[in-house]
Amino acid sequence: MKYGRRLASLLLTLALLLTLAPLAVMPARADVAIGNLWVGDSAEITTVGAVANTGATAGTAEVSVDGTNVVLTLTDFVYNGAGYNYDQFIPDDCAAIYYEGTVPLTIVVSGECDITDTGTMGCGVVSKNAVTIQGGGTLDVTSSASCVSTGISTNLTITGGVTVNAKSEAYDGTIWCGGDMLTIDGATVNAVCENAPNNVIAPGINSANHNLTIQNATVRASGNSGIIGKTGVTIQNSTVYAQAKYLCGISTGSADRSVTIANSTVVAVGGSDSSTYGIKAYNGTLTIDDASTVMAHGENALYAGTGSVTINGTAKSWNNGWRDYDANDPTAAVFPASAATFGTDGNPYPAFTWAELNDMLAAGGSIRLHANVTHNGTTDAALEIPSGVTATLDLAGHVIRQTAENVPVIEVNGGTLTLTDSAPDTPHFLTMEDWRCTAVDEASEATSSLVPAGNGVIEVTGGCLVGGKTTDGGGGVFVGSGTFTMDGGAIAGNKAKYGGGVYVTNNGTFTMTGGEIRDNTVGSGAGCGGGVYVAAGGAFEMTGGTIIGNYGNGSETTDGGGGVYVDAAGEFEMAGGEIKENMASSGSGGGVYVGGDPGYPGRFTMTGGKITSSSDSPTSGNAAKRGSGVYVAAAGEFTMTDGEISGNYATTNDGGVYVCNGAAFRISGSPV
Repeated sequence: MKYGRRLASLLLTLALLLTLAPLAVMPARADVAIGNLWVGDSAEITTVGAVANTGATAGTAEVSVDGTNVVLTLTDFVYNGAGYNYDQFIPDDCAAIYYEGTVPLTIVVSGECDITDTGTMGCGVVSKNAVTIQGGGTLDVTSSASCVSTGISTNLTITGGVTVNAKSEAYDGTIWCGGDMLTIDGATVNAVCENAPNNVIAPGINSANHNLTIQNATVRASGNSGIIGKTGVTIQNSTVYAQAKYLCGISTGSADRSVTIANSTVVAVGGSDSSTYGIKAYNGTLTIDDASTVMAHGENALYAGTGSVTINGTAKSWNNGWRDYDANDPTAAVFPASAATFGTDGNPYPAFTWAELNDMLAAGGSIRLHANVTHNGTTDAALEIPSGVTATLDLAGHVIRQTAENVPVIEVNGGTLTLTDSAPDTPHFLTMEDWRCTAVDEASEATSSLVPAGNGVIEVTGGCLVGGKTTDGGGGVFVGSGTFTMDGGAIAGNKAKYGGGVYVTNNGTFTMTGGEIRDNTVGSGAGCGGGVYVAAGGAFEMTGGTIIGNYGNGSETTDGGGGVYVDAAGEFEMAGGEIKENMASSGSGGGVYVGGDPGYPGRFTMTGGKITSSSDSPTSGNAAKRGSGVYVAAAGEFTMTDGEISGNYATTNDGGVYVCNGAAFRISGSPV
């Protein structure tokens, strides 16, 4: 028995000693060695766990092992510094993350991570072994040399829902893979190479020695070259924008190689050098399947040399707008010189100068804005739609601003223009001085409702035409003949003596189905039609949209029309939409003024819509001294069979509708 007690005592003592003794740190797998890894300012990392002394200003870095991979997890990691000097003979060669281990490295990105390498030849991530970047977070990398670089014979994979935003000045590429394959799968990648000399390739993305595969991804790349896959490029189930400043948008790096595009949208713009291409499969095959749309520009938009180009889907090239690709006319396109990079939204349409946009409109076709356009010329110039031209302009949430002193923003002289807006919720803040927009800010706050001050900051949502000013007719839009159709956007912050927003005459027709004509004026002196002026021979047809917040001053008996002024032999037909909150403070017809001459009446026909207020407030509707809603002068005609006139207020006792002697006012079945 005593031997049994001694044995039990020894076992208990041994257990206590083992419990109290410090344990040695053991790797997760005996066959995976951690080493040759540096993160930020850290010493070489040889064990799993949190990484100490990284120099990060926020977040964490942690090392673990998964199977045969070393895993570096970055969580809200923010680093700004030179990092590790990996070449003792070249002090400038450094990297924020450097790896030279014997097994692949996986970088898991969690949260918002931001790495800036401040070294003269600094890189973001450099690895001599295969690298996979994944995770649900965002990794922003800025460096002078490559942001992500892998060694020869090592692959690079960006996957798993991660977003990588990379910017560098690297001669060989912002994202550079020297191995057998660069794969972007299920990720979002934005890679920009800027400020490199024009005699180097400097692409956004470069698979320098083998294939590039992009699948289930969104990719934007720009630089001297856009995207290079030396032995081939495959794009499937993806959206890709590639723009080159000097060379090719998308290209293979060697002969007899292929570019294959399947079920994807691709925009590829070649640069300014001679013999540049939108997409180049040098002496190989370029294939676009029937589920793909490709828009390409270059001296040759789509090029395969002695190889072949097969187009089963949609292909367009640039020729004053995106038009169906014509292999027999590859050099017709002249791409705007101002289109240096794509915007953050990846919009495939370039930013235009005023002159370039005018050329686009004069050529006709469909045009979509990518950025705000401001007139910066020394001569008075309006954007013009000449006779016989049909054009569609999508503002896409952007602003066209006139700065000249005596011209409208747009003139339609015999042509046809349709104005649309595919981004109607985009906010803009317009600085107004004496009723004219003098500046546009994308991040501010409204300080004024304008009426009747004419100064302050107002908020407008969606694309808009602003800043036009004339001493005659039409501050925003002048329709001298032809047709203007407004389906979206806003005409705002313009000024003229007649028709601060819109002036229509001489067999011109303005059709309004949507959008806003707002915050325009005829100024503080005598003038008519703060929002709209319809002169002799002009016709305005309104089925939707809003005419709101415009100011037509005038005199009590002769001028006014805060929202709309219809002159002799002009016609306005209202079947829908609203005319509200307009003002003629010293004149008549806060919402609508209908004038005329004997034998030549102005005519306003209302079969629907509202001339009204925006709320139950007694002072929120249209306002004037006389005829706050509608004023019909002698020889004017107003016919109403449906719709509503309500909620307007006069600053005297002359009512919501004022009809002069000799005028015609006909109403049936509608409330007033």
